[in-house]
Amino acid sequence: MTVSPVELVAPAEPRLTSDPDSAGARLAVSLTDCERRIVNALRHRFLGGTVHEIAALSEVSLSHTRRCLAKLANDGVALSERRSCRWGYGDVECVLWQLTYSSVCVDMIGFLPMTETAELPDLYPDMVPPPFWSIFWSTPAQNLRVSQHGLFIAQTLLSGPDAGAALWALAALPVETLKECRQLLGCNTGEIAAKLDSWIAARDVSD
Repeated sequence: MTVSPVELVAPAEPRLTSDPDSAGARLAVSLTDCERRIVNALRHRFLGGTVHEIAALSEVSLSHTRRCLAKLANDGVALSERRSCRWGYGDVECVLWQLTYSSVCVDMIGFLPMTETAELPDLYPDMVPPPFWSIFWSTPAQNLRVSQHGLFIAQTLLSGPDAGAALWALAALPVETLKECRQLLGCNTGEIAAKLDSWIAARDVSD
């Protein structure tokens, strides 16, 4: 028998901690299991996520995720916005969903436990994610591979102005690559060195 993704995750029950008669508390109690999972996924994507990302994080089917998001939007706790997102060497239009963080929304999520989400699949293994390709102006980023060009990738992203790209490098590149980068001129002093030291120490412990 095939088990759907929705059936694989135990439901997260609302936790009523203050006024059970508030609008947020009543909304928290009324949410279905799938809606609670989607609210939890949105809390992890506070800058917004696509429907596909929210569905993957919450382990709810894509079609049902759309229905749940529409319901949450009708309740005034979620909204969608069309934005221009950097992708590869250009921009694409994408629709991102996020919580509204209105008073009712904030009240509601205060009654819901924040739990871990599923991991998003790595669509570009051994590669720099497309949103950061434009940082590599001298080399086509789509041709770079972490396993072969990790040191060059680390130095470029950590020395650049994009904080998101630097964070990806610190979290995703091999620790040994970060240690090599720490010895390079420009990465061996100041803020970059401090970030490298912090992340290397943390990942050495966790790994």
